[in-house]
Amino acid sequence: MKRIFFMSWVLLILAGCSAEAPQPPTQTPSTTPAPDVATVAATQSSPTATSPSTASPLPLPSPTLIPTGTPTATPNPPPPPNAADGLIYENNVEYRIIEGEETRRILPCERPSLPTFFSVYPAPNFQMFSVEDGQLTIGDRCSTKTELFIKLPNRNVRRIWGQMADWLLVESGEPGISGQGTWPLTAVRLDGSEYQLLTDKSFGQPVISSDDYVLVPGNEKVLRWDGQNMTETKYPPFLSGSFSPDGRLLALTLGSNLDIYDTNEQLLHHIEFQPIGQDSPPTPPVWQPGGKWVAIGGWDNSAEIPFTTYILNAETGEVRSISPGSNPQFSPNGRWLITSYYPSDNMQATITDLSTWQNYEITLNGWPVAWIALDETAIGPEYNDEVLHFSMELPASWTAVHTNGTTTIRNKDGEPQLRIRSYFNRAGFLSAKTIAENSAPLGARSSLILTETTIANYPAVQTNTAVTYINVGGRYLAFETLTYDPIIPLLLETLQAERTNFDDNYILLSSENWIAELSGGVTVTETLTVQRRDGEAGYTPFTEPPTQGLGYTLAEPLFFSPDEQFLYFYHRGVPDGCGIYFGGGDLVQVDLSSGIQTTLEDTAGVGHTLSPDGQKMAFLRGRLTNEFTLYLYDLNSHQTEMVSFPLPGANAAAGSLVFSPDGTQVAFAAQQAYCGEGWTIGTLDVETAELTTYPADHLAFWQPITWVDDFIVLQPFTSDDTQYLDLTTGEFLAERP
Repeated sequence: MKRIFFMSWVLLILAGCSAEAPQPPTQTPSTTPAPDVATVAATQSSPTATSPSTASPLPLPSPTLIPTGTPTATPNPPPPPNAADGLIYENNVEYRIIEGEETRRILPCERPSLPTFFSVYPAPNFQMFSVEDGQLTIGDRCSTKTELFIKLPNRNVRRIWGQMADWLLVESGEPGISGQGTWPLTAVRLDGSEYQLLTDKSFGQPVISSDDYVLVPGNEKVLRWDGQNMTETKYPPFLSGSFSPDGRLLALTLGSNLDIYDTNEQLLHHIEFQPIGQDSPPTPPVWQPGGKWVAIGGWDNSAEIPFTTYILNAETGEVRSISPGSNPQFSPNGRWLITSYYPSDNMQATITDLSTWQNYEITLNGWPVAWIALDETAIGPEYNDEVLHFSMELPASWTAVHTNGTTTIRNKDGEPQLRIRSYFNRAGFLSAKTIAENSAPLGARSSLILTETTIANYPAVQTNTAVTYINVGGRYLAFETLTYDPIIPLLLETLQAERTNFDDNYILLSSENWIAELSGGVTVTETLTVQRRDGEAGYTPFTEPPTQGLGYTLAEPLFFSPDEQFLYFYHRGVPDGCGIYFGGGDLVQVDLSSGIQTTLEDTAGVGHTLSPDGQKMAFLRGRLTNEFTLYLYDLNSHQTEMVSFPLPGANAAAGSLVFSPDGTQVAFAAQQAYCGEGWTIGTLDVETAELTTYPADHLAFWQPITWVDDFIVLQPFTSDDTQYLDLTTGEFLAERP
């Protein structure tokens, strides 16, 4: 069973932050993996008339409350096929969409087009606004790379409310502001040319009209801003609100009131309900696409399960309730309404047919966040989940490591030879020509040459800038030659490709006759395979479906024995946040003649590395302390030697070990405190225990990857940049002399 790593301070931070799709704090998110099939079954219910609700204090007719979901003896028939098509739910690990009897993962770049995610929002030219570390950033929708869009002096950004005309409305506050309530409102031009602070304090959520104005609630009055002027309205203060799809009606909530107004600011309907108690801003009322019904989640203390949804007919004032369930979402065609609650570990949801008021039950392992039509271009087939997973016959001792969408192949000296990046290809946006032009150096763009070719049976485009693009499904992969070594074209010729997942971890380890590959992890099935290059033998030492939680482990292949009799791997801890050098399980030895696995006891630690003669393995123990121990494990006798040494810092952590060429010393990286503070590169003599440290605060999260002559080669965790530590002078150099 895979171990899950997490840190309590991460949990505390998460508990105090707004989620992209806000959830009532009294409902616990599911931690069960999302199913491949959504199960839908009918419940026993029928509408029943009751006495009118308590009269409104306003001179309006009292609404009639009609509950649905009253049990009857006759089971209801199953819902029509595909009733839940297009329903999107979130399970704390991923977002999934229901498509017939199947569900599929929503790709990260699809999410910005949905209105429920407050940390991202669509930008012009298929870019994406996002909030990162309190700053408003922008980047390609299908890339994790972003840049600062506009600097708001002395302001932190928390939410993106939406777009009004050519303004982006965001929530921002002065440093130190906290709390789950709303922050002051700021408007930013879509071209980034200017911004305006619209309020100095906040009361509720702004409501954006399709007629290019926004309502800004205050403690005593509601203002209207049209991009130029701020004027006062007759609307009462509110906490949340929303306009009907046609913009003619406005639903507002404050306390226990749900009010419907027209655009002349006249009150049309009023009901009272008990809202769900929560610290974060309340969820706005949700309109049926046709504008007839508006729904709001509430609370009923008299019910065994108090979550209740109230739906108001904006034409007649009729009120109905659905219980148990809150968090209402209407289907795009307006026929269906889903409400949900957590009775236990799984999400229980009710789908109501608004034409008959028949209820049906649907079990989801996640929280419904949106409902779209499957043919909408925001989610449609232009996004293709088929991407390229490649294998290469690397020379002996070469390595390929995939991190954050980039694979870097290094030679035996640790020098980068080939870099592989991944790009989405959306129709009309990212063509091979566009990618090549954007990626080429500025001086080469005017003379860029594209040559069509085929690689691994896939259409490809080669350029005169040493980059080759392969088009697979919904992606282009850019193979960038980082050296003029003639072996690079040979690597491309021996490329083996298949359509599978490229988004997650990928590690390839090679020897003269064997290749070990790790793929997957996090949200997809993790698999470690090892096979001979000639295909005569192969094994799968480890495979496991995704495991949810904060942090995870990877079955990382470490090294082959020099005689290629064994492969060694272990389960490396990968924490959330900026935690590093978490331990893992004991080393596992795979006999390549039979596939039999043997666990080597008392070999758990971090930084496992093989000595140059292939006889010993070194690893460290001692995380979050100032005393560390280097273990030297003899792979033949299974005997262990220990060398203890101190490192400053009560929360120190160390790892990333490499041997010196003669095997007498080990280099490592270390931090004195969390998040890379007090970063240090060190060397330890395994015979004399002599410790030498080189302060490297300017190179936080850079690690030794190899030791060549009197130089330790360093590389960041997330890129293929290179620095060299000159052991004769103690200097860090950008280039090796």
